[in-house]
Amino acid sequence: MNRTIVALTCLVLVGLSGAFLLTFSLSRGAELASTPCVGVDDLPRFAGDPRTRAAMLCLINVERARVSVKAVKSEPHLEQAASSYAQQMVDQHFFSHTDPLGGTLPSRVFLSGYLAGADLWQVGENLSWGGGTVGTPRKIVDALMLSPAHRTNMLGREYTDIGIGVVPGTPTGYASGATHSQLLGMRTLRKVVKKKPKKKPKKKPKKKPKKKPKKKSTNSTTKR
Repeated sequence: MNRTIVALTCLVLVGLSGAFLLTFSLSRGAELASTPCVGVDDLPRFAGDPRTRAAMLCLINVERARVSVKAVKSEPHLEQAASSYAQQMVDQHFFSHTDPLGGTLPSRVFLSGYLAGADLWQVGENLSWGGGTVGTPRKIVDALMLSPAHRTNMLGREYTDIGIGVVPGTPTGYASGATHSQLLGMRTLRKVVKKKPKKKPKKKPKKKPKKKPKKKSTNSTTKR
């Protein structure tokens, strides 16, 4: 029987005239200022921008390392699902873990193919968007770390894989900004036991029948 656990969280950051509606901690800002990650202050240039994805992944793994949790690695199925959903939210102007047609996180993960052959699995999703420069990887990760639910998802010790979706624009139609989707997962694949082909019994070679010795004919003479 499959065991499933699903964790969902949403976050909205809105920037107006350079003023953030979410108060950031100065200590967090100082910590992230020294990050080794590249491109953390840049908005995505296009949907699925690899530079923005790499910046997000780097920041997330820096935070995981700080609490002695193993890094997550990018997983193609989750990445495709996260990217498609981030784009869908921008295109259809909604912001929720359930799409307008009722599609849910488990159904999206299932359709992605990530769960094929999985016996035990767990997924978590963080959705966020920010208007203007609030949509950069640095600002998004900083805000996620300040939210207990998002932080729990992002630093989950059980997770090994991640899919990151980044799209320019926002669900509300802001001209600038970005929408982000993080899809974290773990799975234990079923062990397939290959049956060894049955060995065919070796046929015993047929014994050749022994040739019977020919009887020697003897000529006998009888004296009368």
